[in-house]
Amino acid sequence: MNFKDHLNLYLTPRPKRIDVFGECLVRPHELVICAPDDDLWSMRAAKELSLFIHAKTGVNPRITTELPGIRHSKPCIILLAEKNRELFRDQFQAPFFDDFNLYPGFQSYRMRCMVGDSRILIQGLAEEGVYWGMKTLKQLMMIEKRMIVVPQAMIVDGADMEERGIWTNAFSLKTSPCPTISASEKYFREWIDWMSDHKLNLVEVVGIGQRVGLAFKSRKYPEFSSPDVKTTEPLMQRLIQYGEERGMRMIPVVSHTEHMAFISKRFPEVAPSNPIMHHGHSIGLPINYFNKKAAEVLKYIVEEMVASFKPRGICFWVAEDRLHPLSGKGQRNSYFAQEVKVFAEVAAHIKKTLNHNFEYRILLSQGSYPENLQLIRSLPRDVKWIFYSGERRGTYTVRPINPVNADIAQAAAEGYWISLCNSIRGVKARPTVFEILHQNIGHAIKAGLKAVDGMSYVFPADKQALFITAQDTWNYEGRSLDDTLTAYAAALQSKDPVAHAQAYRLADRASFAQVIRDTVGVGHPFGNFSRFYNMIERIKNNDKVDELIMIMADTMEVDDIPALSNAAADIEKALALMDAKADRIGYLRCQYLLHTVRVCLAVTNAFYINCREKSWDLYKGPWHDFREEIKILIGEIDRESARSTPLFHELVKLEKWGVSDQRSDNPMVNLAAFAKSIDPGQITSSRELKA
Repeated sequence: MNFKDHLNLYLTPRPKRIDVFGECLVRPHELVICAPDDDLWSMRAAKELSLFIHAKTGVNPRITTELPGIRHSKPCIILLAEKNRELFRDQFQAPFFDDFNLYPGFQSYRMRCMVGDSRILIQGLAEEGVYWGMKTLKQLMMIEKRMIVVPQAMIVDGADMEERGIWTNAFSLKTSPCPTISASEKYFREWIDWMSDHKLNLVEVVGIGQRVGLAFKSRKYPEFSSPDVKTTEPLMQRLIQYGEERGMRMIPVVSHTEHMAFISKRFPEVAPSNPIMHHGHSIGLPINYFNKKAAEVLKYIVEEMVASFKPRGICFWVAEDRLHPLSGKGQRNSYFAQEVKVFAEVAAHIKKTLNHNFEYRILLSQGSYPENLQLIRSLPRDVKWIFYSGERRGTYTVRPINPVNADIAQAAAEGYWISLCNSIRGVKARPTVFEILHQNIGHAIKAGLKAVDGMSYVFPADKQALFITAQDTWNYEGRSLDDTLTAYAAALQSKDPVAHAQAYRLADRASFAQVIRDTVGVGHPFGNFSRFYNMIERIKNNDKVDELIMIMADTMEVDDIPALSNAAADIEKALALMDAKADRIGYLRCQYLLHTVRVCLAVTNAFYINCREKSWDLYKGPWHDFREEIKILIGEIDRESARSTPLFHELVKLEKWGVSDQRSDNPMVNLAAFAKSIDPGQITSSRELKA
């Protein structure tokens, strides 16, 4: 493989344009890093690059703020923002730049690496662009016998989206796989470094709510703070600062109203007074933002959080539950409109009292969908909106449709800043569906959305999806999904990256075949098997079969059963192609997925047989001892579930789920236990009744 092919495979994300002419050797002890602007981004870039070279060669290059003279012959790296100076026209010649779309410009850069004048120039179209150009240079550098190999190249580059990243739980010992605060901080820093090196630039981290209370110690309401606040608060403080130094936008999150029962527990008067009944249960949000006390408490704890973490901004999540009550008699205003009004007032208070540059975001949930456009238009245009829903499965969609609905597309067309919240995390032991992730990012870019914000809880469990997100949100046209998966396999040092990537695609196709036939999909945080569980329930309850159920059985006959059978065959092919040593997690995930598909196929077959025997449709198979058939399939469900459990627990450890998650059970176990509770002898047959 020549140097150009090597760069095309290993650079991620791939630059918008790169012309490679050759390569040269640089002696690290002669190298000087020059940051003449002496601004924040140039100095960040210079220091990070110097540390990188030192780690690889043992040499710490000198950093200077003085431009080298014309006669300077030693190699130097110049980090320079455009500002108002000439654009080095003698070094960057048209048409290499002309008519090239570099939006958004603040992250764009161009680079020139040539032997003739011993200079490597990284020039940002704004100050921040210098930093992201440095990230590309780090990937370009190869170390051979403590010498730096650098390509002779010209590069022009910029991002398709302004923000590219994730939201995640609070940084704490509970969400870390490590037992100590120092080891946990190192673990989270490595995660941030990897994201930053792949040009992901956003981490939204829960600071209020999400079952933890407050991730900081409240002076006025100490009972609101999480139990491990003594370790969580310093971790959050240091990691938010560290992420910002690595080019990340570190944004604390105020979680959904549903996660704030700790407020109504302390102040019962802020709870809605008229809950409604739904499926026999009393439903009501824990707090009611029409209540002035609720708004006052929120303002105070947000102010405390901003004072503790000193973030650049904050993200509010609106309520998820559409089945909320109004605040009281005669109340006709939308709860969601009131909620975003309160959020805007809190943000305005922070801007006035603590930070006039403070930015705020609002995440629209499944519940707010009918009012999304109204809510967006109700607030100033400097609000950043995150689009979480718009169709039945919201963030967790696996359907091959455009998730950007007409309201959101209209708002984007009107110039509002909108981000797509898309699943990056799959359930334990199963990744998200990469083909759908890839398509959804493309839909968002085409619609004019400014960012992608993915759900992600842990590294390296989400590394592969983050790798795809890094490529697609920076340069969607730079690589196909197949090429991106090949690049990922190459990064893992697979023996045959092309074959390994083919295994990923086969597994992705199989994963899609399974989750599209479930009701919640692979991204659902609870990882249940809702539709398949419901099939088992119907068999056990010996439910009658009506016309609608028979239509379902027809679909199973011609679609579900063949598709799941093909999915099992795809995974078997993938396991034969995958380099198990290069990607142990990927290999075990494939094995686990094979058991998952086999369980779902056995459930589908059992339900199909149940429908066959309760109908007069003689096309649905020959006469058999259907009770014995169902008994055999229940045994298969149990065996496949049992075989998957050791894989599940090994994956939980390898994927480094937090301590609180490591105690979770394999989601197939409950389904198998319920299936075993069925007595086939109690199942009736319409054919028997006819006889």
